This record gives sequence, C-alpha cells and structure tokens, in this order.
Amino acid sequence: MSVKTIIASLLCIVVVTLSPVLQAQDNCQSLKTLSTDALQTAIFEHDLPTLREHVAYAACATSTNSSANQQFDAIRIYLYLQDVTLPPPVSSVQRLLAQISVNDNAPQLALYLQLLAKYALHTDDVKQALALTHLLTSDIMPQLKGPALAYTQVAVADIHFRIGFFQSVRDLLTPLLSHEIDSISVQAAIHLWHTPRDETQLADVIALLQSDKPLTTTLTVRARAAFVLAKQAIEDSQIQLAKQLLAQAKALADQAGNVTLQTTIWLYEAQHGSLPQRQSAMTRLNALQLDKLASADQLNLATLNANRANEREDWQAASAFYEQAQSLNVTVSRNRALAREYASFQLIEQAKALESARQQSVLQGLQVEKQSQQQVIYLLALACSLLCLAIVVLLFIRKYKDAKRFEHLANTDGLTQVLNRRAVQDYAEQVRKEFLQTNKPFVLALADIDHFKSVNDTYGHDAGDIVLTTFAERAKLLIRQHDAVGRWGGEEWLFVLPTTEIAAAQGLFERLRKAVADVDIGTHTLNITFSMGAVQASGQSDITSLINQADELLYKAKRNGRDQLCIPNPKAEKDATSAAP
Repeated sequence: MSVKTIIASLLCIVVVTLSPVLQAQDNCQSLKTLSTDALQTAIFEHDLPTLREHVAYAACATSTNSSANQQFDAIRIYLYLQDVTLPPPVSSVQRLLAQISVNDNAPQLALYLQLLAKYALHTDDVKQALALTHLLTSDIMPQLKGPALAYTQVAVADIHFRIGFFQSVRDLLTPLLSHEIDSISVQAAIHLWHTPRDETQLADVIALLQSDKPLTTTLTVRARAAFVLAKQAIEDSQIQLAKQLLAQAKALADQAGNVTLQTTIWLYEAQHGSLPQRQSAMTRLNALQLDKLASADQLNLATLNANRANEREDWQAASAFYEQAQSLNVTVSRNRALAREYASFQLIEQAKALESARQQSVLQGLQVEKQSQQQVIYLLALACSLLCLAIVVLLFIRKYKDAKRFEHLANTDGLTQVLNRRAVQDYAEQVRKEFLQTNKPFVLALADIDHFKSVNDTYGHDAGDIVLTTFAERAKLLIRQHDAVGRWGGEEWLFVLPTTEIAAAQGLFERLRKAVADVDIGTHTLNITFSMGAVQASGQSDITSLINQADELLYKAKRNGRDQLCIPNPKAEKDATSAAP
C-alpha cells in the first residue's frame, strides 16, 4: 500500500470521526434559551412539541450557563409529569432545588416551585410539596402580576385540588373564568368542574367549555376539555354524546403524546366504559410501570385488577391485588393526613400574622407617643382591637375544629369507623330526595353476619370485634366513592348505593363475600359468611319502608340457609297482586 493511500485513508477516518462533533457544535451554536414568559406559557399551555424540540439540545447546556441548565431541568421535570414512561428526572430535581435560594427572578421561581411541588406530590413526598407550595403562595405570588400571576394561580389550584383544599381552588380560579386569555379561562373551568361547586357555577363552567374558546388552545388542553364534557354527558345520561366526546378526548391526547392524560382516560374507561373499552383500557394500563404512577392511580388500578380477578375467579391474584390496594390505601390516607396537618399549620401562620400586626400597632403607638397623648391612646386602643380580633379568630377556628370533630364522632361508629345508624339513615334519606328529583334509581341493602353470636361465644368478644372491623374495612374498600355503608346495629350493616339498579347488588354481594371469607383473629382464621337483602327504590316509598322490605328479604335469606342475597321477585309480586280479591 502506497504512502498516499495510507494518508488518504487516515484523512477519511478523521473526517468521519469529527463530523458528528462539528454537527453538534453547530446545533449548540444555534441553541437559544426561551424567555421566562415563553417557557412559562409553553408549560402552562402544554405545548409539548415546542418543549420536546427544545429539550433535545439539553447536552449543549453547560455548568457555565446556569440559566440554560435550570431551563432544561424544568422542561425535563414537566415532560416527565406528562409522560411517566420517561426516565425519572431525579438529577434535574436535585439541581433545580439547589438553585432556588440563589434565584431572585420571581416569575422563574414561580414556575420552578410549582413544577417541583407537583413532582414531589407525584412521588408521595407530601411534606416537600406542601413546603414548596407554601413558599410559592406566601413569598412569590405577591410579587407576580399579569399572565404570570394567572398561570401560577391555576398551578397552585391544581396542587391544592390534589390535597383536598377545595375552597382555595374556588377562590383562586373563579375570577379567572372571565380572563381574556382563552387557555387560562379554559383550564380554570376544567379544574373547577372537578371541584365541589354550586349549580350556577357548574352552568358557567359547562358553557365556557362548550364555547369556541377551547379550540384556540393546545391539543392537551382541548383533550382535557373534551374529557370533562364527556364525563358531564355521562352524568346527564347523554350516552351517545359521551361516547363521541370521549373518543375525541382520546384522539387529541394520543395526538399530543400526553401519556399522563392518556392514563387518566384509560382509568376512567376501565371503570365506566363498555366491556371492550374496559378490556382495552386495562391492557394499556397494565403495560405501564405501576411504580411510576401516582399513588391514587396505583390504588385505582390495583382495585380494578382485583375486581377483574374476582370476575374470572382467580382468587390468588385477587388476594394479591387486594393486599396491594390496602397498602396503597395506607399511603393515600397518610398523604391526606399530612395535608390536614398543613392546613393546621396555615391556621397557626395566620394567627402569627395577626399577632405580628398587633405588635406592629403597639410599636407605632410608642413612636407617636412623643407627638400627643391622645394619639398614643388611639393607637393603644387600635392595638387592643387587633388583639381582640386575633382572639376572636382563634376562638372561632378552635370552635370550628371542635365542631368538625364532634360531627365526625356523632356520625361514626366508634368500633368500625363507618357511619353509625343515624348517619347512614340520613344519607339514605338524602339519596331518596335526589331520586325524587332525578328519578335515578338507588338500592338499599341490609347485611347480617351469619352465626356471629357463635364467634363471640367460642372465641370471645375481642374476636368478634376483629370480625366486625374487618368486615367494615373491606366493605369500604369495595364500594364506590359516593356509596355508603353504615353499622345498622350489632352485626347488621346498611348499604346505600345511589344511581344503582338492583342487578348490581349481586356483584357487590359476591365481591364482599369473597373479600370477607377468611378473617384472621390471631389464633385462628375464621370462615365468615353473611346474608343480605336488597331492594330498589320505586314510587314514593319512604326510607323506613324500604329498609323494612330489605329486612324482610334479609330474614328470607337467613331462612333459606344463609350466605346468600335475596332480592324482590317481580314475577311473584305480580302473581300475588293478580290473585288479590
């Protein structure tokens, strides 16, 4: 081989090796960081194509460009929250947290804090989420104005909704329904629909979402608006319209590539869709990595899998999923308790603010004392008034908390922590009144644990208490959010199932029957069965009559051998009516 050939070959190798490096340098030279306003707008409006394109050059950001580094870390966190199939942005979170204390740009801080708080909530770090949100609302939001303030209000409302501060959500978002920026008013309406609200506000929210405003927003926002309208159509029994809107929401979410929104829609279909929709949704959900979902979504998925396993009589799988759901339920309950602690912390902070105002007034009085005695007296009087106001506020808060605690005690059975007899009967009466207005059916079911006296006689009352509490815990886990179960007396239980037909009672009976079949009392595992009678509301029957009918059916189940459900026999009732003179 000649020397010229060798040199030519080496030159080719050098060119091939350096070409990617030179191309990367060209890309880096063309990279420009987004302005704070542009970044905040892109994240708030869920402009996923822009953000994905921008983060593709993340390797160009160096330690000498801290602003670019922070921006790319923020985008990575946001994209992970919209697509949990991405790698967790742990290093981005750590770097962004480390930079908070040295960042004095209020709009940037507002954006970074809300992203970090949402990530902390997603990973069940509730304490950090609450601390970051408190910093955002107390220190940063007062410095914002214009769209930046509105964007932050929506973000804070989203965080407060997830931890159950519904009054704060309403206070933050209601003024934004009339905002001039469509994406702000539309997203405020979407969040308010999911928050407890009155009929007037519901009408305003639906009217806004049905207007042309969502059409001017991004794919993700349009998908969320269509999803809300689909759920509203379901509530209004407009099934065909609901199917069209749900299909539209799915198509828009798929087009946007928003996996988190897709997951939310799949969870809804798995609970409320047709049989093919439920099967397809469960296949997609089970393909995801469970530990990357939020705990509440993991709990819903575990419960759905448990129900499916029960339906195909795979008891081992059902038991495993029930254990998983119980563990997740502990996590979700713990998070709610931390949120309540945070609410108490906020009340303390308010009291401190009042005390600080009082002290400031006293200082002002001392400064003015040199001018005139009358002004001193006036300022002291003002200080005393503020002190009295602080005392009144603190007393009111304490009275309110005591009232809520006493209300809980008055409505809850002390042993099983489900509704007591009075409370569950009141809820049944409330459901009956709604039935008279909407004509949506509801079911009352009375259940009685079989041979419960023999449990007490054989194993003692402590074992009996374990059976009762286990029955209550598993019953609460199986019923829907708007259903209710209460201890009717002794080992009897009343189930109230709104918007339900009598046929659904059989499903509840079978699921509960399997769930309580084995109860561990420490020294033994008891086989527990129960009997149930269920009726569907019809005509103008009052609650007492319906409960009496359910009670008669319950005793019929007892007479027929126990461990079964008895419901009215329409044919037998019709024959009896025809035979009557």
